Amino acid sequence: MNKQYIYLARVILEAETVLSVGSGDSDGLVDDLVTLDHLGLPCIPGTAIAGCLTKLPVLKAISGGPDTLNDDANHFASSFITSDAYLIGPGHVRAQSIADCKQYPFFNDFFSLPIRDHVRINHRGVADTKKWGKFDDQVVYKGARFICELEIQSKEANELVWLELLEFLKNHFLILGSGSRKGYGRLSCIEYYTRVYDLGNISDFNKYLDHSTELILPDESIWSKISLPQQQRINGFHLVDKVLLQSDDALHFGSGQIDFEVDLNGEVVIDTDAGVKTEKCIIWDDNNKPVWKDYFLLAGTSIKGTIAHRFIYYNLCIEDILKEYVKDFPDDLTMITNPEEFNKFLKKLESESIDPISLFEQKKEEIIIEVFGGAKDNNSEGRIGKVIVDDIYIPIDLFTKKDTMIHNSIDRFSGGTIDGALFNETNISPEMGINFSVHFDQSLQVSQIDQIKAIFEEVKDGKIPLGGKTTKGYGQFKNTLNAT
Repeated sequence: MNKQYIYLARVILEAETVLSVGSGDSDGLVDDLVTLDHLGLPCIPGTAIAGCLTKLPVLKAISGGPDTLNDDANHFASSFITSDAYLIGPGHVRAQSIADCKQYPFFNDFFSLPIRDHVRINHRGVADTKKWGKFDDQVVYKGARFICELEIQSKEANELVWLELLEFLKNHFLILGSGSRKGYGRLSCIEYYTRVYDLGNISDFNKYLDHSTELILPDESIWSKISLPQQQRINGFHLVDKVLLQSDDALHFGSGQIDFEVDLNGEVVIDTDAGVKTEKCIIWDDNNKPVWKDYFLLAGTSIKGTIAHRFIYYNLCIEDILKEYVKDFPDDLTMITNPEEFNKFLKKLESESIDPISLFEQKKEEIIIEVFGGAKDNNSEGRIGKVIVDDIYIPIDLFTKKDTMIHNSIDRFSGGTIDGALFNETNISPEMGINFSVHFDQSLQVSQIDQIKAIFEEVKDGKIPLGGKTTKGYGQFKNTLNAT
């Protein structure tokens, strides 16, 4: 018998952040749709899970190979097998039919998933239209739980490899899907059930033949159940302490949509022209019952973009770039006080076959991709980056004031308002401040971490606003900042 020992685990995964395992499709409204199962509910392909876990050294030897296509003689199938991960609801019940979706209304909210809008800002502080700077993607709610099955097949008893895999799931989180550099796709294992079959034993052999591939919670009298407590997990990143910012005034992290409310008659009433972003999350109680909660959302990508722009200020200077390409470049341009000498220098610069702006943009992209990550394209393989900023969820409660600011445009000739130029926007004022976490990769230099901390100090001092409509005074912070 080729594979005598079978190690099985039914694993429950919880999304600690929003999740975007893309299908590669768009519908004309959203640029990147998530992968769905036969019921239209979000799921995670087994290949995504396998691709993440087979990077572990303990699984590399059994995950199939070799990597080269020419070595046909040594090809072998993987002994590590993963199933797709499917959405589960109250009591960790999986919806397997339309009737199940009707029986558990919890699943209905997953037929209309959140949309995250993104806009790339250039060095002028406006949208980057030359590089497709406006895009969006569909995500799965934070707190969603999935069930999948992991299997290891072995000729001999291989308890050590199996235990190392379970230990990894216990102490680490997985990063799956697209948008990982935006802070998407972080999942943790909260519970698993294990079973080992020895196919040399006739009793185990018959039980394995009766093993159901139906992904539901197994019988605890047969399977060993392990519940994992909430704890700090790692995956190549060091987590800084919570950063606390006290807002000096109102904040506006826009949704790109109007803000509306429903009156007592059920009629939709337009409240403001520019609403703030809100999103639902799932909170689970001790009995595995999910509860939906609404939050104001401050996207971590918005804060990360602000940090990245300021990081370029610290690390890139046009003079340093020109010194690499222009011979006899002055050490300090401010020392050239004679107009004739300066004009002479400008003519020399014009005679060089270089474009300073293009060089600056090239160097900037290199720094951004190295530290903050970048998407895969024809010129780059893409990478997650070394700095991840978590999304900020602010509870919609009495401690967060929601207000509306009204504006109008004035005709400077007559001094009156311009017809049709009355507009407004929603803003929020969190009295308790906002907390968020920043994840630093182990390879990030200490000097770079210090620069990012210095940027947070500038945010604290109100020198760098966060969010949208900052030219109207939104996004200023003050008072306190705790970070290590």
